[in-house]
Amino acid sequence: MTTQLAAGLFGLGSMELLIILVVVLLIFGPSQIPKLGKMFGQSMRDFRDASKKLDEEEEDRRVADDRRGSASRSSSASRDRQE
Repeated sequence: MTTQLAAGLFGLGSMELLIILVVVLLIFGPSQIPKLGKMFGQSMRDFRDASKKLDEEEEDRRVADDRRGSASRSSSASRDRQE
């Protein structure tokens, strides 16, 4: 099971992941690993929040454009009826 899970993670095998983990441990030391994990998690959370905010703004713009388009269509239709 772990081999399948590791193989599915960016196409890396279990040995490659183990080597990466050892290198990170040697570079940063065992005391810094929790801090790195926290920073990575916070970065991912900030990225996700910013992405949601952009999606919401885009949706708001789309709704506003639709309202303006329907308002202009209804006003042009009423002008056509008056003529």
